Amino acid sequence: MLNEFLKEHRTVEELKKEIAALTATVKEQASQIQKVSAEARGRGGGKVDPDLVARDDEGRPYSVRYEAVNAMLLNEFLKEHSTVQEQQKEIDALKAQLKEQAALIQKVSARVEASNPHCKRSSSTISKTAEPNKAAAFAGSNSAVDAPTM
Repeated sequence: MLNEFLKEHRTVEELKKEIAALTATVKEQASQIQKVSAEARGRGGGKVDPDLVARDDEGRPYSVRYEAVNAMLLNEFLKEHSTVQEQQKEIDALKAQLKEQAALIQKVSARVEASNPHCKRSSSTISKTAEPNKAAAFAGSNSAVDAPTM
C-alpha cells in the first residue's frame, strides 16, 4: 500500500509541476498580449472592434478572432473600392464637361476671329487638339474682346 501511495503521490507531484508550468505559460502569454495591446494603443490603434477579441472569464483579451478580421478587412476593401468607382465616374463626367467647354471656347474663338478681321490671331493659338487649360488661358488673357452672344 505504501508503494502504491508513493506512486500516486509522485504522479500528483508531476501533475502539480505540469500545472505550474502551464500556469506560468498562460501568465506569460497574457502579459505579452497586454504589452502588444498597450503598444497598439500607443500607435493609435486603440480603437479595436470588441467582436474581434476573444476574452477570458475575467474579461482580459487572450486571442484574436482572425476569421472575423479577414471578413472585416474584406468589407473595408469593398467600401473603399466602391468609393473609388464613384470617384472615377465623377472624374469621367468632369473630363467630359471639360471637353465640351474646350469645344465651346474653340467655337467662340472662331466666331471672334471671323467677326473681327483686325484681330490677327493665328488658328494655331488654339488648336482643336489643344489642352482645355490652354484654351481657357487664351480666353482669359484677351479681356478687350467680348464673346459674341449666341
